[in-house]
Amino acid sequence: PIDSLRLSLEREVEEIRNTLQLSANRDRFTIEARGAVRPDDLQQYMYDVQPQIVHFSGHGIGSGATSNDLPSSRKFTVITADDAQPEGLMFEDDNGQAKLVSGTALANLCALFSGKVVCVVLNACYSAQQADEIAKYIPYVIGMNQAIGDVAARKFSQGFYRAIWDDRSIKEAFAS
Repeated sequence: PIDSLRLSLEREVEEIRNTLQLSANRDRFTIEARGAVRPDDLQQYMYDVQPQIVHFSGHGIGSGATSNDLPSSRKFTVITADDAQPEGLMFEDDNGQAKLVSGTALANLCALFSGKVVCVVLNACYSAQQADEIAKYIPYVIGMNQAIGDVAARKFSQGFYRAIWDDRSIKEAFAS
């Protein structure tokens, strides 16, 4: 979103593509990347692409995050009936502004694709809470339980997908 801190998301996609090109199994996999995804577009992309792995790169807010961890360059207040802390992954709205999508909403979307998607990677700060929700429907879900820097997020992706391209299991790829 235009009102959030910039990340090198294009660079992360390019680095994942490069690991695939270096793999002996490069002809067995296809990477479909979508940038600046709006929540309303996500379901259509999922129907169109029919992915086995869904990878989210961006900002997240969840358990353990403080007001200093909010990924927006402007501070915002969220008021809820039960005074709960806001949680979710950051998407863009129709105006390019930040929109927080809850773990419950993401899990409900993933439930529609539970027969096809085997892994969801939430490469975003404090995304473990959303991962827990999605894990109700998807066999393998990776989320971060703390803040993660841009470089560390990209290095995780490179190692994880290098192992996947080399026919390692998701558990092995996570450990690599």
